[in-house]
Amino acid sequence: MRLVFLFSLALIARTLHAQYSDLLQNNKISWVAEYTTDYELNPAYNTKLETEANLLELQRLVNTQEKNGLLPDSDVNMPYYFSQKIYNGLKAAAFQCYADENLKEPLSQEQVLSRFFWKDSVSTEGFVAENEYGTEAFVTFRVRQVIFYNQPKRQFCVRILALAPIPWTTDADGYLIEHPPLLWIKLPELSKKQTRKLPKNANYVLQTRTQENSPMADQMHTIKGALDIREWATTEVQKPAHKTLTVDGFQALNPSALKALVYTADTLTTLNDQGQTVIDRIVQDNALDNVEKIRFVQDWYFDEQHLLFWCKIVAVAPVATINAAGGLFQFDKPLFYVKY
Repeated sequence: MRLVFLFSLALIARTLHAQYSDLLQNNKISWVAEYTTDYELNPAYNTKLETEANLLELQRLVNTQEKNGLLPDSDVNMPYYFSQKIYNGLKAAAFQCYADENLKEPLSQEQVLSRFFWKDSVSTEGFVAENEYGTEAFVTFRVRQVIFYNQPKRQFCVRILALAPIPWTTDADGYLIEHPPLLWIKLPELSKKQTRKLPKNANYVLQTRTQENSPMADQMHTIKGALDIREWATTEVQKPAHKTLTVDGFQALNPSALKALVYTADTLTTLNDQGQTVIDRIVQDNALDNVEKIRFVQDWYFDEQHLLFWCKIVAVAPVATINAAGGLFQFDKPLFYVKY
């Protein structure tokens, strides 16, 4: 029985890792981890959300549905462009859908359509109203992705595994209520030819910078190797492998400017017996000592015609936690960007 149990665990592990087994076997890939988090992926932010998961900059949006030079319902649909395309694709059975994020429970089209209906939690006179999610209900998207580190290139990369629309509804007071994932869409791995063409051919392109969803190392489920964010950041400062940029303005940093940004010195003064201000001591400060998170900058590409979705990491930043006196958390601060 024990052997059967261990074999079953191994079989499950192989199944879960099938979408990136090549990374686990590649000696150049020193670290592999899964990270599931929520993103805003529509052209415009939803201002009613209490937290800002990620920053977003729209790079390209071409409405391929225009007819005779006209853009139907553009004022309504464009802010929710990505939600609309996912919504339409689900209705048209264009995606391979599952009930769970591990993609073990496939859904029939009938089951997919049934998930668009939800019931109010508050009933009136014993009647519970049934409602249907519309396009604008998809405010955020939960993305299951595998992030990995190419050691020879000293570069973080990403592969998207699955995508889940997260429905939101509004209560009587106008506050947004988050619902569980509608379902999970399996995203197939694209060929090298497809990934080369997508940046040029995708009609929807945006760039995100993780904010509230910037992870600590232990928030990513490590499958292979290990990641020490401070050690990685220190290496990038001591021997930069890529361009480094300032956080404000994205100005290029040469090696000496980068070190001056990270390693600083505070001069502490005191009064001597004659009432003169004199130097008491110089305190060396290393901003990397406070690094706890990592920010990923990702370019996302969506080809509406072929329903292809892909993204890549174009930059990363070590994020320091800034605390007030007494250790009370104040805010997170990205220190610099490493641009690939």
